[in-house]
Amino acid sequence: MLNRVEVRGGAGGGKTVLALQQARELTRGQSGERKAQRVALICYSIGLAEYLKRQVANWPRKHRPAFVGTFHEYGKQWGAGDGERQDSLFWEETLPEQMGDLAEGLTDNLKYDAVIVDEAQDFADSWWRPVLKSLRDEEESGLYIYSDENQRIFARFGRPPVQLIPLVLDHNLRNTRQIHDSFGPLAPSRMYARGGDGSPVRFVPSSGEDALGVADDEVGALIEAGWRPENICLLTTGRRHPEQEAQTDRRLG
Repeated sequence: MLNRVEVRGGAGGGKTVLALQQARELTRGQSGERKAQRVALICYSIGLAEYLKRQVANWPRKHRPAFVGTFHEYGKQWGAGDGERQDSLFWEETLPEQMGDLAEGLTDNLKYDAVIVDEAQDFADSWWRPVLKSLRDEEESGLYIYSDENQRIFARFGRPPVQLIPLVLDHNLRNTRQIHDSFGPLAPSRMYARGGDGSPVRFVPSSGEDALGVADDEVGALIEAGWRPENICLLTTGRRHPEQEAQTDRRLG
């Protein structure tokens, strides 16, 4: 079994679904073939972490990973501290150094057989030390990361200092074929449509100040006409007021 893997793929390719399933399979093991493992499933984003926690909460107890949460929460379980929200030096340098030192001192029963990192493109170089130190065997224990360089939000450009076998996901399973065909050409890498048929895509021409009200009005009209929120995809030009954008987002759920 491969124990050092990087799964790469664009949005809609199923990375998070696979990360969750892998965490479940490794945790429960398989009778007579693969022993149950102590697994951590971590990410950077608070929103993504909450989603992962909700999914795992519905599983049988013996299928749930030992830890699910953000990188910061991963350190807090060992006693890592909190910093001011705007103190980037703490989050980017002080905290990972503190976490690395704490991880080195963990007893074997508190370490992990495997760590799974979703949206790994958001991790900095310094963040990988505590991840590796938290493994029971830094050289052999499982490290599985899921990433998409095209979804990078922060200029961290971190890479784990170990060799990983790359696996590529190039099928879009999330979106309908209509959405994929309309917006696929805008993506930096090619994805193959594997979603089902859906409603036609409607383009609403707007720019500048016109975009302030048009998008929300259109969303409201489409929902009232029976469109499902997941079949509505907005693409506007120009800047929109934050309150207007939040209102539209609430309508889309």
